[in-house]
Amino acid sequence: MTAPLRVQLLGPVRAWRGEQEVDLGTAGRRAVFAILAMAAGKAVTREELVDGVWGEDPPARAVGILHTYISDLRRSLQQRVRGSNQSTEHVLESVGSAYALHVDRTQLDVTRFDALRSAADDLGASLRSVTAALALWQGEAFSGLSGPFAELHRARLAELRLATLERRCALLLALGNQDSAITELAGLVREHPRREGLRGLLMVALYRAGRRDEALAEFESAREVLVNELGLDPGPVLQDIHDRIQAQQKVPIPGIGTQHDQLAPATRQPEVPTQFVGRPREVAWLRALVVALADGAGGCVLVEGEPGIGKSALLAVGLADAPVAGCRVVWALGEDLSGDGPLAPISRLLSFVDQACAEAPLILVIDDVQWLDETGLLAWHRLSRLTQQLPLLLVGARRTNPTAHHVDLAGGRTLALSRLHADDVHELAARIVGASLGTVLRGLVDHAAGNPLHVRELVDGLVRESMLRTVDGVADVDPSSGFDAHRAMAVVAARRLEFLSPTALDRLRWAALLGVEFDLADLAAIVGASAADLVGAVEEATDAGLLVDAGNRLAFRDPAVRQALYEERPAAVRTTLHRESAKALAHAGAPVERTAAQLAAAGEFDPWSVQWLLANVETVAGRDPGLVLTLLDRALDSTSPTPEEREFLLVSQVRRQFRLGRQPEAASRALLDITRDPAHAAEMRWILACLTYRRGDIAQAIADLRAAAADPSAPDFWAARHDTLRAQFERTGLDDLDTAEATARAALVDATEANDAPAIAAAEQELWYVESVRRNHSAALTHVNNALAAATGNQHLVDLQINLLGARLFSLQNLDRLTDGTDTVARTRAMVRRTGLPSGRVHIGAAVHYYWLGRWDEALAELDSIIGDEPEITIFDLRSRVPLLQYGTAAMITGHRGDTEQLHAHLRTASSYPVIAPGDQENSDFFLAAKATAAEQDGDLAAAVSAYEPILDTSYGRMTLRHQWLPDLTRIALDAGEPDVATAALHLAQAEAAAETVPARAFHAAQRCAALIAQDPEPLLVVAQRYREAGRRVEFAITSEDAAVLLARRGEIDRARHTFREALLIYAELGASWDIRRAESRLREFGIRRAGVSTGQPTVAGWHALVGDEVRVAELVALGRSNPEIAAELALSRRVVQAHVSRIMQKLGVDSRAALTGKVSGHSAPAGTVPIETGERSG
Repeated sequence: MTAPLRVQLLGPVRAWRGEQEVDLGTAGRRAVFAILAMAAGKAVTREELVDGVWGEDPPARAVGILHTYISDLRRSLQQRVRGSNQSTEHVLESVGSAYALHVDRTQLDVTRFDALRSAADDLGASLRSVTAALALWQGEAFSGLSGPFAELHRARLAELRLATLERRCALLLALGNQDSAITELAGLVREHPRREGLRGLLMVALYRAGRRDEALAEFESAREVLVNELGLDPGPVLQDIHDRIQAQQKVPIPGIGTQHDQLAPATRQPEVPTQFVGRPREVAWLRALVVALADGAGGCVLVEGEPGIGKSALLAVGLADAPVAGCRVVWALGEDLSGDGPLAPISRLLSFVDQACAEAPLILVIDDVQWLDETGLLAWHRLSRLTQQLPLLLVGARRTNPTAHHVDLAGGRTLALSRLHADDVHELAARIVGASLGTVLRGLVDHAAGNPLHVRELVDGLVRESMLRTVDGVADVDPSSGFDAHRAMAVVAARRLEFLSPTALDRLRWAALLGVEFDLADLAAIVGASAADLVGAVEEATDAGLLVDAGNRLAFRDPAVRQALYEERPAAVRTTLHRESAKALAHAGAPVERTAAQLAAAGEFDPWSVQWLLANVETVAGRDPGLVLTLLDRALDSTSPTPEEREFLLVSQVRRQFRLGRQPEAASRALLDITRDPAHAAEMRWILACLTYRRGDIAQAIADLRAAAADPSAPDFWAARHDTLRAQFERTGLDDLDTAEATARAALVDATEANDAPAIAAAEQELWYVESVRRNHSAALTHVNNALAAATGNQHLVDLQINLLGARLFSLQNLDRLTDGTDTVARTRAMVRRTGLPSGRVHIGAAVHYYWLGRWDEALAELDSIIGDEPEITIFDLRSRVPLLQYGTAAMITGHRGDTEQLHAHLRTASSYPVIAPGDQENSDFFLAAKATAAEQDGDLAAAVSAYEPILDTSYGRMTLRHQWLPDLTRIALDAGEPDVATAALHLAQAEAAAETVPARAFHAAQRCAALIAQDPEPLLVVAQRYREAGRRVEFAITSEDAAVLLARRGEIDRARHTFREALLIYAELGASWDIRRAESRLREFGIRRAGVSTGQPTVAGWHALVGDEVRVAELVALGRSNPEIAAELALSRRVVQAHVSRIMQKLGVDSRAALTGKVSGHSAPAGTVPIETGERSG
């Protein structure tokens, strides 16, 4: 069997298996190992490891370095022990994004040290224990390691070691070994001249050895040190020892105690719980108070929390080291201080405290101080004042109860205990059952809301009732036990409501109708009160830990509490209350989705519900498409709709199903057969044609649309819509731009005559597409502006307007009107924010825009903000998924920045989406370019050329701006020895350039390709200048790099060096470390090297490092705005603002919003910065 892993932390960090030492490697690896070892089986997140090793200034590749450390450690720990056939691969495991080192705590020298120094027996046994504890030390704890984690624990352990040495000396004195005590104490006092506890022990030892004068001289020496270095007189304990020696009285040994009479409080000190988990910071804080008390610094502390949260357990653990530090602990109850309690009268209590503090520092713990009467309160206040004069630590424990009396701490400090972390809850339950937790049991303990008492009661009850079964070390609820999990959760949740007032409890019952999260105004509306009337009840529930802030809303902290309140009412009553709540919310003008949610919860529809849904169906659909389908189903299942209302509901149902990507063909045909409404029939024909097209029967879809448009009963605007859709099918399905254009123009004429905004906008959008494919971007911009003009102001066309703004951004980019493009991004954001529509399309469009501007941090922030399902672009309700563009853009940025791990991760994700439809092809160009970048970085130029092959296929993604990648393909093909490919790229770029009515991006790309083939740098320099003027930083840098190489090959070294430096400066600002390495390797043979330019990591110091929205975000932070306020003002999502603030702090080298504020003033552009416009010019 493999020997257990044995770990040394009290000295250099080392580990062994049996007698064989494990190679832990470098200091960095040892630091990571130490953090994991201290956690001893508990998962430690990557963020905690990075913070522990590097603190607030981690290297740019911290996560990658950490991954390497973990891999190296895992290899070392996996090596087989000599003579054993078992591997140890289970020792270091990955737990999601965290890591856990499975090591028996008893094999840690730190654990053995804690156990030995805390052993409480007779004096002789105690001396042997503390001596054995001190023998474990092999030097300074975590010797040779740096970083916040090592420094924090090194200081804590050093303090514990010193307290243990002090304890050993006191025990030597108590056992009559004055000589040994004097020798050890003299050395310790030299090392720690300001520690009064050591001075006092030395004085007592000298006095007991008959060396009274030396003892008094030691006091004078201590006074001189304290006055000169700290400006303080010796504390009361040391002064008392001096006075007793001066008077030649008996002097007790500090920390050992005497036999004088003591008061007898009703409560004995609780034992340290064996199943205590979590709260490391709170325990460390209490231990620090004990250390301070041992040095004579008193204090007053209140520990508060809900019943069962673990106040007493925390105090037992946090104060367990007090006797070792020479402090005495007395526990009492609040009632002990009452008029007839054992600690009364006050004069007797104060006399006891004064006498006890004269012997040793005293910790007086008073539990349940919420029940103090007037006499007890007076005693508390008198004791709190004594903490400023005596070595007295007064600790109160109080349950959080809004209706209970609140103790005035008179200057004390409060430690509010929150819920245990989920990992700690699971560990506690696992210790109770003695096994890992199964899925059902884990879910049950999660509903205890982090309350240890509730966890214990729940698990103990399951064990007592024999409802658990353990298989292979995993305990879970026995399916055959008949256990009612739902009822158990409700019982646990109900325990948390016992301390609420009747009014607060009633308000929470109404709030439960609104869901886990709710708005105070909504609650006021359904209870028929003002928001001000609810404040008291809300504050009471918040103080009790039942409600928490959720941005601008409130939320139940534990969903199980909300569920318990909700289910107190019968289902039939809940139905009525939900329906009445919906009416109240609608009357109060609440957002429609909240009224809709109440109707969905009610289930049954009455006539008012049907009428409300018909009036608001499109608005609800824009906010929550899934919810509106549920409502439509419920309405159609009821008997409330009239025949006319039922048909409108059916049309809406088919329309929503289709727009969600479903196939409602049967329902559409059924409606077409029964409807007498020409508009409904025309819409069903439109949907059926789309479904036919989706099946691949393009000819039939086009024929059906022709027939529908020709139907004399169809409204004119529907005929125009049919023709517009036919134009799209002719373009995408038949690849016939001319026919598509003619059809769209005819549709536009009909739509204009019918004055139908949706049809006009759709026809103009199709014409935009046709002109964009033809590279007539000026005409395309005119069409998209016309489409926007038609759609603007129509609340049912907001989704179309967002797509049109994306199309406008596309045209503006291709016309180099980048400032107008940035304005369009802001306009789109504002619209999304105002309407609450999904924002994925906006984030992707903005990310691509920012990519070409070189605002890569902002691009990544946009991509980071995409939540949930992958974004989609919708044209005529035909959806095109664009995760290829999302992950391709992220891959390009990380690839340029040399982050190989992230580059390949993004490529793997993008590869999971198949390229099927034409829309997929049009959104795959960034992905293809990123694949080529990865291959080039691997040195496989042939694979890089191959990755670009679809770009050379003109039938692949007609809308794709292939010219933006052709210069890179030309360069790589020439380097790979494939001139034919380079020539093909040139010809394609020239064809695209010829299609441009105004020379623009394709024209410049063709010039670059031709210059690379001709080895002529001059055209490249001209194009680079054009990019500089337009604000295209990425293309400026790449083109300048290519020009520098050609200049160097032509022998113009000085010009090459200057051009090379201009490229490098931009690369450095972008953090493009890969581009810098590539450029350097290309120019090294000419003796041109980097000088005075950073390695390519993004600039992390100085205002000039901020770009785009980062500047405005920083200014608003400096004005004291919160992230939600900044998001509202700048029309950004909160996640984008959060990402901006994080990157701003990194760039400015600050770690707080306050420090960031100080950086905002006095900023200026650094000398030597290459002036390059950012595209901020009018179009």
